Amino acid sequence: MTKKTKFDPNIIYGLFGTVGLSLFYQWLSIPLIDDWLIYTLQYTPDVNSAIQAALTTNTSSVFLPLDFGGGRYVWATTTFIPIYGLFEFMSPTVLFLCLSSLMVATLYLSGYFITASVRFATTLGFIAALSTFNTYVFVYGTLMTLYLLVIYICIVTICLISYFRASIHSKRWFVAFCLSALLIIFGGEFWLNLAIPFLIASGFIFFWARKHNNLLMSQRILRVSIFIISALFVYMTIRLQFTSSYKQAGFESEMVYTNTSLLLMFEDMAVNYFTYLHMTLSSLFPGFLTFSPSYVALGPETILAEQHGYHADASQYIISSHLSSWRFVAGALALGFFALGWRWIKVAWNSTNPETLVPVVLFAVVALGFLIYIPVKMRPITFTAMLAYKATISTVGLMVLVAWLIKISDQWKISPLFRNIVIVLTFTSVTIAAFTRPVTQSSGLEAVGLAGVSNPLKNVRHKLTGQK
Repeated sequence: MTKKTKFDPNIIYGLFGTVGLSLFYQWLSIPLIDDWLIYTLQYTPDVNSAIQAALTTNTSSVFLPLDFGGGRYVWATTTFIPIYGLFEFMSPTVLFLCLSSLMVATLYLSGYFITASVRFATTLGFIAALSTFNTYVFVYGTLMTLYLLVIYICIVTICLISYFRASIHSKRWFVAFCLSALLIIFGGEFWLNLAIPFLIASGFIFFWARKHNNLLMSQRILRVSIFIISALFVYMTIRLQFTSSYKQAGFESEMVYTNTSLLLMFEDMAVNYFTYLHMTLSSLFPGFLTFSPSYVALGPETILAEQHGYHADASQYIISSHLSSWRFVAGALALGFFALGWRWIKVAWNSTNPETLVPVVLFAVVALGFLIYIPVKMRPITFTAMLAYKATISTVGLMVLVAWLIKISDQWKISPLFRNIVIVLTFTSVTIAAFTRPVTQSSGLEAVGLAGVSNPLKNVRHKLTGQK
């Protein structure tokens, strides 16, 4: 007779706490009704038209890339179609609150299922509840599909980890992984941002398993890799037939290979890489630490006025200096992140403990979870590094990585006092970031001609005092 495991009530407390926090924060983040834009929390007409056309003319066509007009195609059946249907039954606000909170709940529950750690699940849920990676949804409502995509990724991860752990019924878990993977494969091109980093990490895991004579691990990671490579081949074979927007001059998604200069092509790709990496690594820091606080607080007019007319015909460079000051922080964060990544790789390579592979896999996801945007020409809209939704995969990977590091914080080779200080500072930074990053994001977006996102601080003031 097996001994029953005692139920830990903290699991329920943590779940309700993180979901409640998510609902409260997202409710504060919803723009005041006077500040709603035309596509706030709503599909754009081109998306609605494409889906309606597919459903009314040939239902099977919803499983192929949808034509959004102007040469733009999106292959996102499992995300765009369900949310299109949910719009029929829910208001935009209710749907947004449900999806964002369901994502947090799924991250929490999958985190606990995989690690059996309330500390890990609660940390992950807390960070996700206050995350600002998708604030642009208040400008472009189609981005609500990203919440559904993250939920699918959680399901796939559960199946994958269960497959690696299974002593029996492993084939069933592998089949479950393959079937669930279809949810993200048909959920949009973002899955490429996950598949490629995972394949790179899989190569490391394979050779690690061979080094430590873990035959079962090497066989299973090889089987998973073959499936992903096969899926990539089939997917790209079909998807590459719908690529006109990537070649048309002047389109936002125009690729760098249309450049006439190889030097310009590689420079664009390098700038893109560190821009998106910064969007990820800065996501847990207060906005005033990662973007010019004087530009946000004072505005360009005051900054220029302080020049008192000196060299007025070149004053745009003063503003450019403020708008690009984030690059100093980006360099420091990237250097620290790569140093930690190298350490995690060395520790894992020399250890027989499979858990040391976790930071290595997450390092790859964070460092490469935005690859589909690297070969796109640099555009003015990314100059201030504020379109954080483009780095969704890497940002979620960072959330999981931070939660994992806090889970194993007892293993840190530092004093308990310093460890507790680091943990408290992490939670404090995430909390402050939740209320300051949207402010800096708005300033940065407006500086490059885009609409600013909702300001939760402004909304709090209005809800408390009635003042806008």
